[in-house]
Amino acid sequence: MKKGLSTLIGALLLIMIIVGLGGFVAYWIYGYSDKSFGSIDNLQSSILLGDEGKITILSSEYSFDSEILSLTLRNSGGKSIPLDNSSNFPTTTWILQHTQGRQVCNTNWDGTDNSVTCFRGCGANVELDIGKIQNIDLNLSGSPCDLSTLDNFTIYEFHIDFSGKAKAAGLFEKQGYIQ
Repeated sequence: MKKGLSTLIGALLLIMIIVGLGGFVAYWIYGYSDKSFGSIDNLQSSILLGDEGKITILSSEYSFDSEILSLTLRNSGGKSIPLDNSSNFPTTTWILQHTQGRQVCNTNWDGTDNSVTCFRGCGANVELDIGKIQNIDLNLSGSPCDLSTLDNFTIYEFHIDFSGKAKAAGLFEKQGYIQ
């Protein structure tokens, strides 16, 4: 009987040591990630997008007459980012919405199936290299993102997913004619 009791106590001690070590490791990892990435959200973004995928929108300008949205992008990350306008997966997609949060559209840039057409600065094999700047033009006319019937003098917000390699967001104003 004494022999069985000491085995049970040994097993309990072993379990307590393992749980204690697991707690210590979890505490250390949490502390390390908080210092290295700033927060758990930043850690998740870093894991999902990679530390190096970063596009900065330098400018965005919408032409009321032609319904062309011109964007100037800079790759401020550490790897090339695809500026894909093909319908092959993964594609560059974007969401256009009013600044109040009401979504206008959600399409890719291939110009087919009633989507936005990226006709300058992007393509099936076009990449934005590290540190480079690229101008792209998006034709919103005739797409779900057509702004011709929407209010003038309105600010719109856009979010772009570059084939899962990087994300960017920006604003532009739809002007109009003053009568």
